[in-house]
Amino acid sequence: MTAETWKEIASKKQLKNASMIPPAWRLPVELTRLDGSSGMNVIDVPRQSGILTERQLEITELYDATDLLRKIEHRELSAHDVTEAFCIRAAIAQQVTSCLTEVFFERALQRAKDLDEILATTGERVGPLHGLPISLKDCFNVEGISSTIGFTSFIKNGPVKTNSPVVEILLRLGAIPFVKTNIPQTMMAADSHNYVFGRTLNPHATNLTAGGSSGGEGALIAMRGSVLGVGTDIAGSIRIPALCNGTYGFRPSADRIPYGGQTGSSRGGLCGIRPCAGPLATSARDLELFMEAMTKADPWELDSSVIFSPWRSLSPKKVLRLGFLEEDPHFPLHPPVLRTLTTAVEKLRKAGHEVVPIKTSVIRDACALAFKIFAMDPAKTAFKHIAASGEPTIPALATTSIPQKSMPYEYAPLTLEGLYDLTEQRNRIKEEFRALIIQAKVDAIIMAGYQSTAVPHDKYGMPPYTTMWNVTDYPSCIIPHGKADKRADEVFIRNVDYEPAYEPDAIEGAPCSVQLAGRNMQDEELVQVAKIVSNHALSRHIQPKAKPPSPLSLFWQEIAPPPFNPPEEEAGGDGFLNTTLFGRAAGRNLGHNGATTVSFRSGGDWDEVLATVDKFKDFYHPVVTIQFGHNDQKPAANISLEQYTENLQEFVEEVLDAGATPILVTPLSRRNYETSTGSPRIIQSLANETIATLRAARRSAVRVIDLNKASTNYLNAIGPANAYTYNLNPTDYTHLNDAGSVVFGGIVADLIIQVAGDLSRDGYLKVNADLKKDVDEGVYYWPWT
Repeated sequence: MTAETWKEIASKKQLKNASMIPPAWRLPVELTRLDGSSGMNVIDVPRQSGILTERQLEITELYDATDLLRKIEHRELSAHDVTEAFCIRAAIAQQVTSCLTEVFFERALQRAKDLDEILATTGERVGPLHGLPISLKDCFNVEGISSTIGFTSFIKNGPVKTNSPVVEILLRLGAIPFVKTNIPQTMMAADSHNYVFGRTLNPHATNLTAGGSSGGEGALIAMRGSVLGVGTDIAGSIRIPALCNGTYGFRPSADRIPYGGQTGSSRGGLCGIRPCAGPLATSARDLELFMEAMTKADPWELDSSVIFSPWRSLSPKKVLRLGFLEEDPHFPLHPPVLRTLTTAVEKLRKAGHEVVPIKTSVIRDACALAFKIFAMDPAKTAFKHIAASGEPTIPALATTSIPQKSMPYEYAPLTLEGLYDLTEQRNRIKEEFRALIIQAKVDAIIMAGYQSTAVPHDKYGMPPYTTMWNVTDYPSCIIPHGKADKRADEVFIRNVDYEPAYEPDAIEGAPCSVQLAGRNMQDEELVQVAKIVSNHALSRHIQPKAKPPSPLSLFWQEIAPPPFNPPEEEAGGDGFLNTTLFGRAAGRNLGHNGATTVSFRSGGDWDEVLATVDKFKDFYHPVVTIQFGHNDQKPAANISLEQYTENLQEFVEEVLDAGATPILVTPLSRRNYETSTGSPRIIQSLANETIATLRAARRSAVRVIDLNKASTNYLNAIGPANAYTYNLNPTDYTHLNDAGSVVFGGIVADLIIQVAGDLSRDGYLKVNADLKKDVDEGVYYWPWT
């Protein structure tokens, strides 16, 4: 009988894995056949697929891990509902990016049910991660699940019998492991490609790499198939996928998070550079969530490599002094990276932080040293695993295993003298960076994470700007910031030798980022810096405080309703601002009829919004709600949906830069009904603008309320005759009279409370109980009866 070939063995594994996705969660064949050449953006496929319910879309799109844990604890969401939503979304992500290696959805859903029952019966959580689905890089062992790590020769090994220590701790903390994610063959390349699970594609552009070696994690989290995952890093394997996919990634100091008990591709005796495990996430605060939970769980009792280092609480810090590390001339920064890094520094300075230039000449030396050390295994263990099945070596290994023109070095001789030479060189490099940070008196270093954005497949090459921190064992992290834009990037093109090649058309729209680095074992300090940098300057994710500063200032940028005049009361504001704000909250309506996302800016109205924020931000917690759509869709406006989306994103970015919190609002439904068939139903004339608003919120990672959906549901319930009583005049089905302003203002307030509950808890935002009851039940409400 002829032995099976490696292709046949891999094909069986692939078919088995594909069968684990339930039929109801499967996409059309034309989407699942994407390859690495299409360049398609698949970020929105989960929403467009129609597979996820609106509730599941909200769960997977609107919250980070910290939000979800709070909602599970307060029983606003169940662990089962959250887990199911992410299982479905992960399954969708897998079908368009090949980001997963193993799925165990049924096990995860059963654990979620068990955790819900524990919370319901005891009132207590199992741990700080109670009910949170967490994804894991394939190398982490999960009892009863295979760990093939991309080697065809490992398929025969079957399921493992024990959990890795990091998995064991996550279970004790209440987390729910539910998938494992793709990696490169040998786990020593920046393209997550192997012949068992295929090539992981970048969801922002499938012609680009998702990075490696935790590339499956990066792609999955970018698609919101997970909000918190665990990767590993020895040369940038957490940070490279983070920067390629536009997520957050944290490389801790080695030996703080358990690394042992994994399935590895090489021998574990490598000296000089310690690998580490760490989180990829959708927000900076979730990096801290993971680090604090893990280090407070006594991990040193399960893994002998972990040192005793419980998470430390730090005093609040408001103003930073950062060292801006200049590029190494051997690795010039590509135009989009140079542009976004420059603007990041400018924003930080504008926010009141001090940024000072620093430089070093040892970046190339550090990278060369690392790859000499990586090549020291005399047994070439990883390549033996490849040879065992007869499968070929993936192309990406050639770009990191063969010295390039920027890296003229020979691999280390396998002698004791050579080992001593490498150790001495590493010590000199570590001393160089210690002195650099101490002499500059900085809280952290800000720099590029790589000379480019994500690049086309198999072209990543050497990763000098991440590897240097593995050599020194300094914690470092990636914060997403901006995107490649060839028009904006043109002025940053220089006459230098870019490596890899600069291909503006190929990388258009690819995520950009900055990297932060701190001192060894000062992970707490670096996470604090990351949160400050993210919250105050770069990030688009809103991270509400447990108790926002009092008083509250809420600027309502609503275009459709006119100013509201309460009966027998002094005029001022609209129904939302006049009937739902309480305590020391104040509001101002800066919108007006007829404005588009273009005219509102060109006419100077947007400048007034920013000026108002600037005037009050030192005394109030400013929140800016932003709603357009009715006028942007008119042919005379000549505004495409993509331009409309980008205009909203620009508003959001400027609100954040101004020091305020933006909330996007989908457009209010017009009161036009389809009456030709059955019960009258609202005509969805603003569906495209609604989708574009939701897309802008996801792209910017900010809060959004779906007023279009809520108003449509209410108007369908009460019918045309009642709905028309809210018209400004009998034939105006867009603008509201005073009563309509009160009713729909109350709906807006209720929706804001759902996404920013702290405003309600602190007494700033309240909804009339009768109004809320009637709207929730679909009963017609008139304010003055």
